[in-house]
Amino acid sequence: MRPDAQTINCYSRYLQDFEDYFNQQDSTQLKQQLEPYLQDGFSEELAQRMAFICSLNDFPFIVSLSAETATDFVTVFKLFNEITHYLGLYEIYAQLAKMPPHDYWEQKVSADLQADIKRIVGLLLNNILLSKSSTCADYFDLLSEKQKINRYRRIYQEINTALPVNLMPILL
Repeated sequence: MRPDAQTINCYSRYLQDFEDYFNQQDSTQLKQQLEPYLQDGFSEELAQRMAFICSLNDFPFIVSLSAETATDFVTVFKLFNEITHYLGLYEIYAQLAKMPPHDYWEQKVSADLQADIKRIVGLLLNNILLSKSSTCADYFDLLSEKQKINRYRRIYQEINTALPVNLMPILL
């Protein structure tokens, strides 16, 4: 199965928008991404390109969220990152990456867990856009969401202090 020209053009526009936005960033996070490449002798331009390519992991998912919510790509990308940071999900992904899968099933559970997390982030992103909150933090300050975020934070702390050697604490 091959994508049609309309799909390719659509993704090309999103990719160009994302690359333009990415290249305008002057954040600490971007500098940290560039550092290993620069230390290995990459030119600034090539290091920037490599960091951009590495940031494309969630690109197709963010494109679909942008289309589903009828919201421009950069807005969705920023909110997606904001939610991921706010909930500490990058740390969870890092913990999962450190756990070597012992067999196919552990690898599948880890991949499915990460997909579920991203799906939930997508649902949350949609809820935030519908709520007209300007930030993720504003959304969780809403009275209807405070109890949920407090429960999440308690569970998150328990998971982080457990230092799991397997996936069981995360699955529970």
